[in-house]
Amino acid sequence: MNGTELNSHLQAVFLEIHRDRAGTFKVPAVDESISKVRQKARGFITPEQRVDLTEGLGAFRSWLIERDPEAAERVAAGRPPPQDIGTVMHAAEDYAVAETWKNINSDEATLLKSRFEKTLIETFEERNPGFKRAPLRLRDRNVRTMLSGFFVVFLASGFTAVTGIGAMLGTIVGVSIFVFGFRSWSAGVTRSNINEVSVFKGGKIQRDERGSL
Repeated sequence: MNGTELNSHLQAVFLEIHRDRAGTFKVPAVDESISKVRQKARGFITPEQRVDLTEGLGAFRSWLIERDPEAAERVAAGRPPPQDIGTVMHAAEDYAVAETWKNINSDEATLLKSRFEKTLIETFEERNPGFKRAPLRLRDRNVRTMLSGFFVVFLASGFTAVTGIGAMLGTIVGVSIFVFGFRSWSAGVTRSNINEVSVFKGGKIQRDERGSL
């Protein structure tokens, strides 16, 4: 199974389990039996298979990010994706190894595939029970910003109709103002109730998003 086929297979398995759900991934912890099979797999994966694994998992990671609006926006803004993306990728890597490892027995395959198959997705609404989105109110400055964007676009259109001169710049500015206001409003009403900052005293924790193989 080459990288392209592996990516397609992982997507198919993911969609069969989760459909169109998006949110925070909840992945079962690694136990001793899974850890032992992981170590054993290192001796059976060839250099060529490692290349296919890297290619397929890289494409699948990009697909996971693109299907989640929050993760896609973070990456587009130059920030790292949510940490749960990295966690589910470790489970996906185990699954991919089970599909790549020739002559793997059924018990080992079940162990390596189990975390990916048992991964859950917790939606924003499930994570915040009883949460209600705030209505659009004029006293909200972000709502006023959106209206300002509409006003600029309207003026640019009117200027074009009267003078016959294109006002593309005005339209772009107006749309940009509206988008900025909308994103600010959306972020304000969909903020999670989880603390935004976690402090770990004594050092900085870093995660390696690349596969362990």
